[in-house]
This record gives sequence, C-alpha cells and structure tokens, in this order.
Amino acid sequence: WALTTIIVYAFILHMRFIPGLRGFFAFNFASVIGLGSVLMTYFGVNYYLSGMHSYAAGDPLPIPSFVYYTVFTIGLVSLLAWFNETRTKDKELKAVVDTALSSEVNAESKKSDE
Repeated sequence: WALTTIIVYAFILHMRFIPGLRGFFAFNFASVIGLGSVLMTYFGVNYYLSGMHSYAAGDPLPIPSFVYYTVFTIGLVSLLAWFNETRTKDKELKAVVDTALSSEVNAESKKSDE
C-alpha cells in the first residue's frame, strides 16, 4: 500500500508534463485525491480491509456516514471550483480577444488617417 501512495504522488508530481493537466485546478484536485489515497491506505487498509497485517478481524466495520458526506462535499466544492475556473478563463480569453481586435482597429484607423 505504500507503493500505491508513492505512485499516486508520483503521478501528481509528473502531471506538469501532460499539457491538459497543467492548471492550478488539476493540480489542486489531484492533491485532494492524493490526500484521500493516503487516508485510505492508513485507515481503510488497517481498519476496514481484513488481512494478516490489519486490525480488522472478523466482521467488517460499517463505514461511518460522515465519510459519505465528506466525499459528497469535496466533490461538490471541486465541481464549483471547476465551473469558476472555466468562467474565469472565458473572461480572460474574451479580454485578450477584445484587446487584440481593438488594437487592430486602431492600427487600421491610423493607416486611413495618413
């Protein structure tokens, strides 16, 4: 399970080499998933998965309801953050296009004035 955690964090570190995963949102979301991976390997493996080296003997414990609420809340906050990022990128792109168009119009009007 330690190898699983290392692989998850190695992926997070190397996401910057993948063009589609270079943003702040992708890195932050992957970091939250990485933290969840660490918590799963610590609590989930030791207390919920039964095996020779775990504390979970006999019947598995029921998963507490706060775990479901936490996963739902993290998912909702991540979705809202993604919508906010796409809206911000759209505004920035529109501002860049408007600036480029206005500079072209100004250049053409100067040429016509001469």
